[in-house]
Amino acid sequence: MYDEQLGTTFTQNFTSLAYKVTAVAQNGTDGYGPAYLVNGLGNNNYWYQVGLAYDWDGSASTGFQLAYEVFNSSGNSVFPVSGGG
Repeated sequence: MYDEQLGTTFTQNFTSLAYKVTAVAQNGTDGYGPAYLVNGLGNNNYWYQVGLAYDWDGSASTGFQLAYEVFNSSGNSVFPVSGGG
């Protein structure tokens, strides 16, 4: 399993943003598939991660799911309460 990331920084405020990604339904030998995630930062220095994941629970039958988590300014997970959803 590996993690490949693409970072983009904007110097202006935008009311919307569009980016096209082709989601691929595939699994590695460990049973986990890819995730396509977006990170964002709020005004209170809380940040979030949200996106599309494929078989992220290690089951070959789960398919595509919404993945999300919110972190406080110290980097601690605050939503959902039990960790990433």
